[in-house]
Amino acid sequence: MQAVCQVEAKGAGFLDNGQCIILFERHQLHKQLGPVLAAAKLSQLVSQYPTLINTGAGAYLGGAAEWTRLTQAQQILRSSGVDATLAFRACSWGLFQIMGYHFKDLGYASVTDYVNAMQASKTNQLDAFVRFVTNLNGGAMLRYLKAKDWLHFALQYNGQAAVTMNNYPKKLKDTYATLIKTSP
Repeated sequence: MQAVCQVEAKGAGFLDNGQCIILFERHQLHKQLGPVLAAAKLSQLVSQYPTLINTGAGAYLGGAAEWTRLTQAQQILRSSGVDATLAFRACSWGLFQIMGYHFKDLGYASVTDYVNAMQASKTNQLDAFVRFVTNLNGGAMLRYLKAKDWLHFALQYNGQAAVTMNNYPKKLKDTYATLIKTSP
């Protein structure tokens, strides 16, 4: 778990200003909007706001600036007549950077309940991680994590793109090895 935490959020669940660490994912907002907006309207929004709504990942600013991006996205959604909480679904949250769209799988009644829990404490962030690796895909992630099968864990946790583009399994393996060496 510590290796995942270090790779995902460098071991920090909160920014210095007290806000939960997030990463706003513009491509995830695009996916969330697909079912609720007409294709022409969604295309227009992509053209107008490519750093906030897009089919591709990117435009990350990091730190508190991700909250600014989230707020901007919520303003765009409101002005488009869309529930602004959809933007919460397009963010990864806390120590383990679990996407907001997983809120139901994690046992939360709403994405707002999930966000509030992530902002309340690191304990809640850890609880969400435990739920995530045990509840999704029949607990496969937990089995892979226990076996230190970094490749299959990475595929389940972050998908193929993280494996091929970000070398996520190697980062997990190397971080784990460092943690083992430095543990008392």
